[in-house]
Amino acid sequence: MDIEDIKNSILDLLVDSGISQHKKNMIMTLLPVMDKVNLNKVFSSLKKERNKKSQTHNKRERTVMKFLVMAEKLRNIKSKR
Repeated sequence: MDIEDIKNSILDLLVDSGISQHKKNMIMTLLPVMDKVNLNKVFSSLKKERNKKSQTHNKRERTVMKFLVMAEKLRNIKSKR
């Protein structure tokens, strides 16, 4: 990836990032003058955050499904009585 691709990727990741608006503004202000090493660090941090967010969302969905299955089993047991 070249510098412009990294900058565009960072801007895309900032849209749904959970960091504060102040930090987003700081990154956007400093983005034009950052070198490639710092751009890669910011990019990797934001990418990790997105992955963790995705994993948490998937874990929540699995937990909800387990709860629904358990509730259905309990209803079946109660209906058999």
